[in-house]
Parts: sequence; structure tokens; C-alpha cells
Amino acid sequence: MKRSSKNTIKRSCKVFLNDLNEGKAKSLKEFLHLCHDVLQYFVDVFWARGEMKAGFADLETVHFAVNRFAITTRLAQALAKQAMEIVATQRKKPAKERKKPTLKCHVVTLFYHFLKLEGFRGEEFDFAAIFVGSGAPRLTAPFRSTAPINKFLADGWTISNTFRLGMRRGRLWIEIIFEKQRPEPSQHCPACGKWDRRNRRGDEFCCVFCGHSDHADFKAAKTLELLGLAGVYGLRSLSSLTFDSVQN
Repeated sequence: MKRSSKNTIKRSCKVFLNDLNEGKAKSLKEFLHLCHDVLQYFVDVFWARGEMKAGFADLETVHFAVNRFAITTRLAQALAKQAMEIVATQRKKPAKERKKPTLKCHVVTLFYHFLKLEGFRGEEFDFAAIFVGSGAPRLTAPFRSTAPINKFLADGWTISNTFRLGMRRGRLWIEIIFEKQRPEPSQHCPACGKWDRRNRRGDEFCCVFCGHSDHADFKAAKTLELLGLAGVYGLRSLSSLTFDSVQN
């Protein structure tokens, strides 16, 4: 999955929680069903009000859900915000094509208040998804790393504080979101093809990998020329792009 913002590039990958015991799996599935019901409730409320802007719900609506579903205020606020984002997706559609969203999948976005990821203390697993409460069940879900996760980490991506918990055909999964600063032309080295924000200091460019140096603005112009020669339009292709590779 691809997500992006002004200054940050985001990517994600899923990992199935295949090693949970029966009790932990049951607790997470019950939590997902609860979140699904609360999300649909909020969607119905906001749709009936005609509220189609993403944001935070009013406290009266949040507290009503807290009492109705016996959940924490923090969880109710997080689910209300997600519901508003779901309803807001209909705003861009023509009025005749708008339909009230009906949630079919059991998926919830969890922030660091509910879930954090740590290295597993042992040899059997690589990571531990720690559910810290605040409305989510308190438990630890260990899992093994995957090839996509290893590649993201090896390429310098960092793990964000936002995760998604879901279920597919009875199998629980966690979606890990990775972040990376959006590269700039003046920080890419046309000699070795590597990018690093440390390459530029003021008006001077000096690659921390190969030592290539140049004036930063002149170097940025070279990078734009490199993009044109390669026939690409984005800096995501620059990780292995050099003048030698284009000429060959």
C-alpha cells in the first residue's frame, strides 16, 4: 500500500499473527468485532447529520458511544475520527452517487496509545506487537519478520507509530507502516546514485558515501538532467540511478 504526505513517503506491509494462542486470538477478534460495531455506529450518526469533513467528533457524541458500548473515551475518540474520515470519502463524489458507507471488513487503525512494536526478547521470534490497553486488550503478539519488512529496514525506512489491525478469513494480521523523508534533487548523488540528507550543507554538496563534491544548486540541476535522460518523473527512481547507468 502507498501513502504519501508533503514531506514524508509512506509504505506498508502486512504480517499475519499465526503464532497466537487461542486465548489471545479470541481477545483480538472480539476487539475487532467491537471496533467494527462502534465504527458503523459513528458512520451512521455522521451520515445522518450530513457531516462529511474529516476531523474530531464532539465530546457529546463520543461520550454517548462510551456509555453505549462500554469503551474508553480514548478508543471512542479514535474510532469517531476514523468514521469521519470514512464518511468524508463520499464528499468528492457527485451528490447522486453518494452512499452511506457500510463496513464489511474488520479493520481498525491503532495509534501508539493502543499498540507499540518492539524487538522480541528471544530467538524464536523477531518482533512483539504489544497491545498496551487504553481500550484495547492488554497482550503481546509475537511474530517473525518477513522479506518485505527486512528490505524496508535495510533501505533506511523507519516504523511509524500508526498500525492497522485486521482479520481476513478468520486470520488476524497487522499492517506495519514505514516512513521515509521525501528526497530532494540537491541531496542525490549522480556519481554513486545514493541519496542522503547529510549530502547537502548550505550551498555545498559532498556525498557521505563516495565523497563526490559540487555546488549544491549546480548538483541539483544535474539531478534534474539525470531524470530527463532516464525518462522518469520522480525521485523514487534515483536510489540506483547514475549518469553511468543512463549512458550504458
